[in-house]
Amino acid sequence: VSNAGGQVGDILVLTKPIGVGIIATAAKRDVDHMNAIGEAIESMCKLNRGAAEAMQAVGVNAATDVTGFGLLGHLRNVTAASKCSARIDAARVPVFEAARTYAHEDVVPGGTHSNHDFLRDWVTWPKDMALAEQLILADAQTSGGLLISVSPAKVTALQTALREQDCLCAEVVGELIEGEPGQMLVV
Repeated sequence: VSNAGGQVGDILVLTKPIGVGIIATAAKRDVDHMNAIGEAIESMCKLNRGAAEAMQAVGVNAATDVTGFGLLGHLRNVTAASKCSARIDAARVPVFEAARTYAHEDVVPGGTHSNHDFLRDWVTWPKDMALAEQLILADAQTSGGLLISVSPAKVTALQTALREQDCLCAEVVGELIEGEPGQMLVV
């Protein structure tokens, strides 16, 4: 499955929460007061094999892993390659609670800031969205999950297959929409 097959109308499904980069930075700086590094390590150790098997069994249009470029950086690559745009519902994106806390405490890795800077020309943010919340969506992940583009008719089957594979989540986080390739709208 490549990142170039997404279709307008496809639903975007994420298989792991995001925020491990922020949590790892908190641990490195010795400010992990929520003791979240263990949860982040468990997530990073969870292989994407089950998610890959689930998406191949169901038949999806496009997919990418979510790693160093963060959720939106990798989605930008999907939308550019698939010649469409995307809408992301920030409230539906699964985030480790500690990552949200640490982002609001300005404990954020340099790579995440770089990702956010890169996204400046590609993302339309809500006017009232805090910088910390934007940074979470750009957080550089280590061994993140898969972001899968699937037709609406197959979403339920994909979510069921992901749960059967014991994936950490199977959350609908947005959709592919008509628009300039690579552009993303966060709502």
